[in-house]
Formats: sequence, C-alpha cells, structure tokens
Amino acid sequence: MNQSYRTRKSMFKKRITDYFKSVKGEFHLEPKLDKDGRELPGVTQKVWDREPAKITVAGLALALGFNSLDDFDNYLKNGEFAKTLQWGQLHIIADYEQKLQGPAATVFALKLMGVHEREPLNTQDDAENNRLIVEILESGPKPAGTEKEVIL
Repeated sequence: MNQSYRTRKSMFKKRITDYFKSVKGEFHLEPKLDKDGRELPGVTQKVWDREPAKITVAGLALALGFNSLDDFDNYLKNGEFAKTLQWGQLHIIADYEQKLQGPAATVFALKLMGVHEREPLNTQDDAENNRLIVEILESGPKPAGTEKEVIL
C-alpha cells in the first residue's frame, strides 16, 4: 500500500466521520432565566445553533458526493474504499437498531444477521398432494323438471 492510497482512504473515512458529527448538530449553553427574566444562578440551557438531523443512508451518500443511491450501492460493491464505506453504513444500521423497539426491531436485527422468514416445508410434489377434490354425490329424488311432475 503506498502513501497516496492510505492518505485517500484516511480522507474518505474522515468525510464519513464528519457526516456523523454534523448530524449531531451544534449548540451553546446560555444561562437559564426565571419568569421575570433574571438569570438563575448555576443553571444553564442548551441553545441550538444547528438542530440535530437524522442519520440516513441518503444523507451519507450526499455528504460523500454521490449523485444517486445506485452510485452509492455500486461503490459499496466495487469501489476502491468499499470496506470503509461498509463501515460507515454499519454505523447507520447500529443507529437504526438502537432506535427501534419491540417486534419490528427484533425482525430487523434478525434479517440483518441473515435470518430470514422460514421457507415453507412443502415441496412442489407436496403441493400437488394438497389439492382438494370435491365429488358431488346424488341423494334423494331428483328435482322435478316441471310442476306437473310434482306428486303430493
């Protein structure tokens, strides 16, 4: 590995980490005021200069300069720094997992681990054996064709 490759890889990773830092937003602390507008001693509050944003794959793609999610996906598969980009994508997945709760989170996590819904146990041959055959049996007298055939 030459120095130029390592430098480019390091710069690419820095752009990814800069994206994650940027979505956290920026704030400063100000003294908190009471209802009369006087400072409360020793009490501060956060004032956002730039509101936090949600971490997204599209946001990462834009921050890295991709023109489309297709370009992003292609780079994930074939790009020079694909492993580094996969590392960035893994951070997004970890963030999603932390925010999900309940059954949806469990399904999401299991699918990420490669566990998919169960395949049906039936094979094609079994499908043929599961056909329902209906046989109509005649019982009792045949219906009358006309009124004259009815005997009381």
